[in-house]
Amino acid sequence: MNQKLDLEPKRATTLTGTEPAISGAETPRPLWQRFGLPLLVLVLAVLVTWQLMSSSPKAARAHKEREARLVETIAVTQADTLVPVQAWGEVKPARAITLKAQVSGIVKTLDAREPGSFFRQGDTLLQLDTTDYELALAQRRSELEQALANLEIEQGNQAVALSEYELLGTQASAAEKKRMLRGPQLQSANAQVAAARAAVEEARTQLARATVTAPFDALLQERHVDVGSHVTTSGDLLELVGTEAAWLEVAVPVTQLRWIRFPDAGSAGSTVKIFYDQVWAPQQLRTGRVIRLLSQLEENGRMARVLVQVDDPFARADANRDQPRLMLGSFVRTEIEGVPVQQAVVIPRSLLRENDTVWILKDGNALEIRTVTVAYRDQENVFIAEGIRSGEQLISSALSTATDGMPLRVKNLTAPERAP
Repeated sequence: MNQKLDLEPKRATTLTGTEPAISGAETPRPLWQRFGLPLLVLVLAVLVTWQLMSSSPKAARAHKEREARLVETIAVTQADTLVPVQAWGEVKPARAITLKAQVSGIVKTLDAREPGSFFRQGDTLLQLDTTDYELALAQRRSELEQALANLEIEQGNQAVALSEYELLGTQASAAEKKRMLRGPQLQSANAQVAAARAAVEEARTQLARATVTAPFDALLQERHVDVGSHVTTSGDLLELVGTEAAWLEVAVPVTQLRWIRFPDAGSAGSTVKIFYDQVWAPQQLRTGRVIRLLSQLEENGRMARVLVQVDDPFARADANRDQPRLMLGSFVRTEIEGVPVQQAVVIPRSLLRENDTVWILKDGNALEIRTVTVAYRDQENVFIAEGIRSGEQLISSALSTATDGMPLRVKNLTAPERAP
């Protein structure tokens, strides 16, 4: 078997001190190579960027002017204005009575049959059976005639006694002379005549009381009897209310009493306008006048009670035929004309801003937020006593953000409108 022998001589390898020893790990690089070079590159990049930014042209910031807001305004005027005190009240009768029988008997006729009927003073309401009372009157008249006859007989006897006394010619004391001349008998006869006359008047009165009449112009509110009913002096017959006037008991906040005029020796009370919403037509109203401030507050709301009188509440007079009728027990809205506010400016309540301020157009192109003095306010209007002058323009537009001095431009100028 043939083997190939390696006859080439092997190269000898000599190690010197300058050659690194052969090992499995690579030799690490110095620190300046590992960190210095990247840091240098970063610094150079920053310098280049700064140089580019500083050398580039700068754009100037444009100044934007504030845009003027478009608003509407109204011109205000000052005037002496009556304060309208708004309140609600209940209609009540000024006169109300319950008629009772003054004599007993059976109801024969009944004219006051239907509640709601109107009667004039003196009209017959019902009639009792008068038979017993007519008989009693006839008897009393006969008794009066008998008494008058007895008086006439006694007067004749007195004339005879006087003749006899004169024929005797005797002297007697005053008491004896009176007895001799039948003075006591004549006095008794006169007394019987007076009693008989009184009895006749009583019987006549009883007969008249069998007829029940209206004591004043009245409205029949309720009846408690009918034809054939037996009535006594303790029983109720009819309930009547007067038609000449009605009262309104109006509830007013105590703080608003100072605006109402109450009657005194020199002046009448405030005029009151009365509205019956949803019942009367919108343009219909009645008028009344304040007559009294009641002394006790309401039990529930602690409101003051003002008494208002309305004449002819049921529109019975010819002059009031076209006026609406009030209904007893109804609640109505009233507007009391109070004392005037001197040189007041009246604006809708929506134009009074927070903290009692208003927006005024200043110099025709800027907003002024001004504080005002409010004298009175109701549900629709505000009465300003100080802070606004005639001719100034009040901004009526709504602004989401309002600042003092903000530019404005006016859409139109209108006259002020007071809420109805």
